[in-house]
Amino acid sequence: MNLVKSFLVDRKFLGDVEGRWVHVKDNYLDGLAFGGMVASARALGRFLRDQLSPESVLLGPEGRRLLYEQQRNNAGEDVAMTLGWHVGARGGKCFFKEGGGAGFHGEMRIRPSAGVAWVAIADNGSFSAKQLLDRAERASVS
Repeated sequence: MNLVKSFLVDRKFLGDVEGRWVHVKDNYLDGLAFGGMVASARALGRFLRDQLSPESVLLGPEGRRLLYEQQRNNAGEDVAMTLGWHVGARGGKCFFKEGGGAGFHGEMRIRPSAGVAWVAIADNGSFSAKQLLDRAERASVS
């Protein structure tokens, strides 16, 4: 990865080298909305915990309804998206959001009907957060 990092990541984001690791500098998104977020697993866990509570402190009842409302295409058919989530049907409705970049990958997933949620973030582009959460979900929901 060190051989090709300068082709994949703008040098302004690369920091000091420590052993085999290269620090990625903090960066702040400032521009048109394009999706994504920068957060820790702990912060995402707080959000998911709020979403599993009977009353969301962050969104309120109307905000939560809008965040989880199934979207439709122009033909009136359901699409596998809400305004904030992808929608999956692995043994019942679940909502998930994955993302990554610059050697990072993560996913958060919530199943409100079962009262459970998961989040995984790794600093390794080849790590599959989806596979880890699939195993965690099978173990806790089955």
